[in-house]
Parts: sequence; structure tokens; C-alpha cells
Amino acid sequence: MTQTVKIANWSYRTPLSIHMLLTGKCNISCPKCYYKNNGELDMNRILQFFNEWSQHNVRSLALGGGEPMLHPHIEEVTAEAKKRGFYVSVTTNGTILKNIYADRVHVSFDEIHQTTFNEAQRAIKYYSRKMQVGINHIVTDMRHLQEALKLPAPTIVLLMEKPRATFTDWKQAFKLAQKKHKRLWIDACLACKLGIAKCRQGVTSMSINQQGKASKCSNIKTKFEYSTLEETFKQVKTQECPLI
Repeated sequence: MTQTVKIANWSYRTPLSIHMLLTGKCNISCPKCYYKNNGELDMNRILQFFNEWSQHNVRSLALGGGEPMLHPHIEEVTAEAKKRGFYVSVTTNGTILKNIYADRVHVSFDEIHQTTFNEAQRAIKYYSRKMQVGINHIVTDMRHLQEALKLPAPTIVLLMEKPRATFTDWKQAFKLAQKKHKRLWIDACLACKLGIAKCRQGVTSMSINQQGKASKCSNIKTKFEYSTLEETFKQVKTQECPLI
């Protein structure tokens, strides 16, 4: 039986989900990285955010970087987030293993990232003992996608390369992922570009970078100074996406 799920037209004055870039540090230097940045959120600032957000409608946090496992307090950050009731997901290159407190970890493995197959496999095995795991894969060609699908993770997220994608055979990529019995997710930019769904960035979510500045999503380079969650969310809603 096929079920149709409708996305509610949220009219909240604060987001349901926040993408938080904890640090600009990274232990690998990917030439095509779109998210290189300086700075790092200190623990006091992070706790201030968490305390405010827990008083509003925020339900989930997506933690990234840089490489979030290089944040000096990553274990404490995730523990404090869980203590406040947030659903916590973390995206990592998989080369550094930490005893974090999260609901889900996704390991980035593709042509862009310099993580080896063995490193990604080790990370998936390590984190799957305590939480759900998945693969984040920026699709550049079918060969690298086929390699990613060999990893022992039940979920794969297919992402469009930023700022410009050259890959176009998405129908074949989706078919291959489903053939391998993977739970298939796609990123918001790709879903919007293909007409599958409207982007929910700035509707149900927003992004905070390593300097504590805000934007509709992490792909937008123009940032707003953070004031309060409600006022900042009102500002980011006005931003236009440069990628779609």
C-alpha cells in the first residue's frame, strides 16, 4: 500500500531544526570543500544557544563542521544537547572516533572527501553499536556511488555537489541505491532542483556557523548576526538561495 505524506505548512516563529557548524577545523584538506571556514564555537556560547533553543520549538540539531570530532568538547556538546531533549545527528568524515551522545551519525564518503573505504567502514561499525548510522554521498559519478553503496550502512543520503553540480543522471543513481536495498534520502537542494519537494530551509530550519552567525542554510555565504532565535529566524527567512 502506498501512503502519501503531506508536509505541514509550518508557521512557527522559530525553527524546528538547526544546523550547527561547531568548528572550522578539519584534519583533511579537500580541494573542493564548499564549507571551509575559520572559527569555533566555545562551550559557553553553545550552552547559551541550547538553553534558549530548548525554551522554544527546536526539536533537532544537526552538528557539523569542519570536522565536528575536532571540537575540543564534542562529547560534552552532544551530551548537553541530549540532556535538553534535542534529537542529535552528527556528520563526520569518519577518520576520528569519539564517544559522542547522538541519535544518528552520518559518515561522508565520496570523491570529494578524502576518507578511505576502510576508515568509513570502521567508523560505521564503531558508531552503529550505539546509534543509527548512514552515509552522506556527494554524487559526482556512478563509479564512486557504487563504491559507497558497498559500505555496511542501511541509509544513504545523496547530495548535489555545491556550488555547481555536473552530475545529471539522478534517475539511474536512485535506481542503483534502491537496488542495493539502501534507505534513500536526498538533500534539500537536490529535491528542490528535481521538483521532488520544496526546500524547507528558512521554513522549518536554519543554520548557525562557526562564528555564531546565522543564515537560512549552510550553503548561503551571507550571514546575519545572531540576536534572539525569533528575531534571527525572521531575518534568515528573507534570504534567497543562490544554488537553485
